Amino acid sequence: MLKSRWLAGWAALILGLSVIFYWQTRPINYSHLENLLIAKNWKEADQETAQVMLKASDRKWWQSKDENLIERISCNDLQKIDRLWIKHSRGNFGFSVQRPIWERAAKIYASDWDEAFEVFSTQVAWKAANNSYQYPELTFSSNAPQGELPSFYWMMEMTEPGSAWTWQAERLFHRMKACNL
Repeated sequence: MLKSRWLAGWAALILGLSVIFYWQTRPINYSHLENLLIAKNWKEADQETAQVMLKASDRKWWQSKDENLIERISCNDLQKIDRLWIKHSRGNFGFSVQRPIWERAAKIYASDWDEAFEVFSTQVAWKAANNSYQYPELTFSSNAPQGELPSFYWMMEMTEPGSAWTWQAERLFHRMKACNL
């Protein structure tokens, strides 16, 4: 079976197709995330979201050089995380709330992903007044700007600030589009 997956991967590579093989070895328990969201414990829910994404990618820790980390998260897992955020924030938070904000910024700055990320980050209030990314300065309230959560915490756990965040955000939003979020 492994040999057939390997051959299929090479065939896809030769044909120029983008194929991501996904194996989930354990079920994901969303109850803790949902309980945090029900209780409006936004900061803890944000951090739990990063952990759920990590489990969904079948990793024990984030690896910044893992180019397929986001693609390893199934559409079902991304959709479940998004539905929980949408439901318990009354549509104010979630990946699908963030996606159109990203797409507007990316359309305007199509040739400069770093600038698009800067615009996006400002619109969802990830960027502090001093022009830096300060996790503790996020609002973490129901009155936070639309799309503020889930925040960049999952990226912060995965990489150092800078263009790596831009690259990871772009990959996440591309994945969301593929998953119809």
